[in-house]
Amino acid sequence: MFDVSITFLASTVALSLCFIVTILRGWYPDAGDSAIMPDDIRALWDRNWYFSSDDQVG
Repeated sequence: MFDVSITFLASTVALSLCFIVTILRGWYPDAGDSAIMPDDIRALWDRNWYFSSDDQVG
């Protein structure tokens, strides 16, 4: 029973943090972007997001 309560508590805290971050990013879309993913990596990510590895031949 103790393990279940710890798991529930941990998931509640994690979900709460995710919701808070999501709300803040909605209000401030650029908040934290540079710290999480620098612009050059973000550009590569955006460019490669729509292609699978099979599509990038040549």
